[in-house]
Amino acid sequence: MKVHLPEPRGLAPRLAVLCLPVAAALVLPSALAVAATNGSGSTVRAVVGGDGSVKSVKVYAPDGSMSSFNGSMPLKMSISRSVSGNTSTYTYNVENTFTKTQNVSYTDTAGKSHTFSQTLQLPIVAQLGVEVPKTFKNVATTDGVVLTDPDGTNRVLWNLVLFSPLGSPTQTLTFTATGHGVPTAELAADVVDPATTSGLSSSSQAATANSQQDDFWTSFATGGNGGLSQLSSGMGQIVAGLSKLHDGLGAAVDGANKLDAGTAQAAGGSHQLTTGLGKIHGGQSALTGGLSQISGGLGQLADTKTGLPAASAGVQQLIAGIGAILAGVGDDATAKTLVNGVDLVNGGISALYAGIKASAACTADVLTKLVGPSGGTAPGADPCAPTGLPATPDMLTADPAAAAVLKAPAVGVIAQFQAVAAGTDANLPSAFAQLTGGLTLIHDGLSHPAGAAGPTDLGGVAQGLQAVKAGLGQLQTGLAAANAGISALNTGSQKALSGSQQLTDGSGQALVGSKKLSSGLDQLSAGQHQVAAGLPAAVSGVKQLLDGSTQVKTGIDAVQSGAVAPLQTQLAQGSQNAKKQIAILTATAGLSSQAPGGAQATYVLTQSPNGFALAASTSKSSDNTGRNIGLGLGGLAVLVIAVVAGFSLGRRSSTVSV
Repeated sequence: MKVHLPEPRGLAPRLAVLCLPVAAALVLPSALAVAATNGSGSTVRAVVGGDGSVKSVKVYAPDGSMSSFNGSMPLKMSISRSVSGNTSTYTYNVENTFTKTQNVSYTDTAGKSHTFSQTLQLPIVAQLGVEVPKTFKNVATTDGVVLTDPDGTNRVLWNLVLFSPLGSPTQTLTFTATGHGVPTAELAADVVDPATTSGLSSSSQAATANSQQDDFWTSFATGGNGGLSQLSSGMGQIVAGLSKLHDGLGAAVDGANKLDAGTAQAAGGSHQLTTGLGKIHGGQSALTGGLSQISGGLGQLADTKTGLPAASAGVQQLIAGIGAILAGVGDDATAKTLVNGVDLVNGGISALYAGIKASAACTADVLTKLVGPSGGTAPGADPCAPTGLPATPDMLTADPAAAAVLKAPAVGVIAQFQAVAAGTDANLPSAFAQLTGGLTLIHDGLSHPAGAAGPTDLGGVAQGLQAVKAGLGQLQTGLAAANAGISALNTGSQKALSGSQQLTDGSGQALVGSKKLSSGLDQLSAGQHQVAAGLPAAVSGVKQLLDGSTQVKTGIDAVQSGAVAPLQTQLAQGSQNAKKQIAILTATAGLSSQAPGGAQATYVLTQSPNGFALAASTSKSSDNTGRNIGLGLGGLAVLVIAVVAGFSLGRRSSTVSV
């Protein structure tokens, strides 16, 4: 059998070939002729010459009456012979000449109507038989079946479907043989309705089922494509956020380095201040011992521009400055102070770390549910999906190639995100621990109770400044007293001595406060140095996380563009092709009623004027007619089954343009 289907692949050609011997065995030579006497319609019988040209045409009614045929035969057969040595090749070109071009319409899955121009053929199935005299030897054909009678006569049979899309309207058949004689050919054909004929109608049903299946999977592919778009968008936002965090930490590194240098300079200045206060304290002691020499100096001390009154005003300004510094250092509860700011930064870093872990957990959860089957979650059971998720299959099972593309990078990424969420990542926990530890040292350097680290602990910067402020207050008091003593020099040197003693005590306290300030600044410098040393590790960790997130987004985009989106397009095109084929079959069925000779007419083209074993019998007395009809219909059914199997399995390989 030679059937031209739309480029079938794989199993379809093999099924068709397997059906050929069975069909040929069932369609016995005598059955080829009895189509004309099946009682369902008229038989149009044409006698043809050696080249296939029509010589005469008669119409036989079901009751056996004969009349002339005034229409046009919907079939044409041309016969030719070529010789090479002792071998003759006989070629039979069979053509369905009844064609009609009309508009065909169908509606796709989206509800859009499509109309296209299509050339249709009268739905004809036929069988060509050639009786080869026994004088011929080595009879062979590549696209038909050769049967040999007991007397040595050979019969070559071909089953034909002469309309698209189930077959081809034009088919060329050949056989070769050696010897001499004249083969006799006969072509018997029936007009069928592909929408109702048993076997052929299943092609429309198969196309409908394929269309529904493609529509079903298209909905899944569409949902998967949308989900990947959202996931890609979310990963893009994560990448953008990590990029900003990376840039911010880079700026923080620069700021921490500058702050580290500044605190080191402040600590050095504090040591110089302590040295200076020590000298002041020694000088004040010498002043106390040299009060006997103050008569000349008292006049200078009383001077309002260069003496003690100006010094008192300077101390007052120093006290005000120290107070402003203390207010800026602040404490844990006072907003917009340095200590409170360190607490807020420390808390923000902890919240940032918790947020990164939560984001990593949700990202791992989403990727796990994407690449593997999910049992679903109840509402509220999954913090990444508070409204709950239904149970879903592995969406990539239908496409192993897409599964390999997605799962290979996804496994490593899921493991990395799970490590971040569990706090077992190699870099991020230690980096945040160093950052938090450094801020804690800064906090303690700025403010902690004196003696907290041992008897020699003078407290933080705030405590040192309090001591300095207290010492300056006493110094101011001493200066006021000295100023009063100078003003009341006549009250006696004892009052001057007493005031000088108070000044000595105040300078001693100032020296102690300065030492505490130096110690606090040393601690502040050490803590800030740890912060500056720890931030580069945090920057490196965020950079690794940023690179990983970028790779995840790239992988998601690759899966979407390389697998899901093309699959969605392919499924939609397959559904559209099936709907178009259904529309063509439906339109072809409409031509059945327009057949010359009637809707159920049978056509016979024969080289035998009086008929022969393959020809249609007009005799009513044949006792084998019923048996022959049954055998002929059985062979035709096998032919139809083979065609439908090839059509159904090969449909997806066809390409139809709308």
